[in-house]
Amino acid sequence: MRGEAYPAWFRDWVEIEREATSLRWFEPQIDRLIVAASQPRVVFLVVPSDAGAHPGLAGHFVIAGFDGRPDVAYLDNALAGQVVERAADVARIVLLYDILKAEALAPRASVDLARKAIERWT
Repeated sequence: MRGEAYPAWFRDWVEIEREATSLRWFEPQIDRLIVAASQPRVVFLVVPSDAGAHPGLAGHFVIAGFDGRPDVAYLDNALAGQVVERAADVARIVLLYDILKAEALAPRASVDLARKAIERWT
């Protein structure tokens, strides 16, 4: 898809995501997560709804990893997305990802939960 098809605030991220060698993805909405899970470079986390309050409730984010250059993050918010490149800020997002990873379901359990959600919606 050509860059003009995306909102101006998202175009930089499209190119970053395309160049990334890995994507660490946290998505609190399972319908968007299922789409992300189909990408081979994506490692996704599913934190069960009964986990209670956790820092991931602030919303979706992705950490793009690269060979030989610093990570870059993307955050969703109510108005638009935000590309985060400042090293200290990206480090905080990586820490958040690691905290959520400790609470997340194992990969097999994540896939099972996603399948159950698909069955409920279809």
